[in-house]
Amino acid sequence: MLSILAADFFQVSVEDTRFAWFEVLLAAIMISVVFVVRLTVQIAKIKQTTAAASEPEKRTQPKRSLKSAVTAALLLYVFDGWAAGQGGLALLFLLGLGPWVLFGLVKQSERPWFVLRLKKAAIVAAGAIAVFPTIRWHAYHAHTEAERVIAAVKAYQAKNSEFPQGLDHLIPEFLPAIPQAKWTFMWGDFSYTGPNEHTAIPFLYYYALPPYGRRIYHFDERGWKVLD
Repeated sequence: MLSILAADFFQVSVEDTRFAWFEVLLAAIMISVVFVVRLTVQIAKIKQTTAAASEPEKRTQPKRSLKSAVTAALLLYVFDGWAAGQGGLALLFLLGLGPWVLFGLVKQSERPWFVLRLKKAAIVAAGAIAVFPTIRWHAYHAHTEAERVIAAVKAYQAKNSEFPQGLDHLIPEFLPAIPQAKWTFMWGDFSYTGPNEHTAIPFLYYYALPPYGRRIYHFDERGWKVLD
């Protein structure tokens, strides 16, 4: 059921004006992250003041390297935004950043170490958040290209009084090339099933939220449905 709702969210259409549950969830996560950051900063200041009063000796300074956080953010964005196009991994990272920061506050009470961990969390969070508008763009692109393919199939049917057996039959008269549904490494192609012994009416589909959440256009009903 959640995959169906998420597929509806990731599909951009003019008639769909519902406020998606995923946007509410993402907003709640972002508010929670801000709240946790503010709370942990205040706790860190209190602990720093207390530690400074009781231990005036010199403290060790952390080696301020953010390369690992930048690498993790880039890998997360590339994989979840352009390879898989899911958003699930980015969501898990956002959910886990709060506890990770709090654990660092408990484990490393000195402020320089905590600030470094907070910066790393902010960098990874930026990479994770950037995944979601990328996925929205993929959804918009898929919907736009699907309308082109549907129009081409209908034009073929109108001219030949039958539906094409495959999308390659539309080239080059009705389409210059078979378009890509989404520019992702996985689950980025359109799938088309022409008339056969099992069905007389063809249908077109693509993965809105892989590996499930398939959006299917039935040419007999002339409308979209969500499967899985």
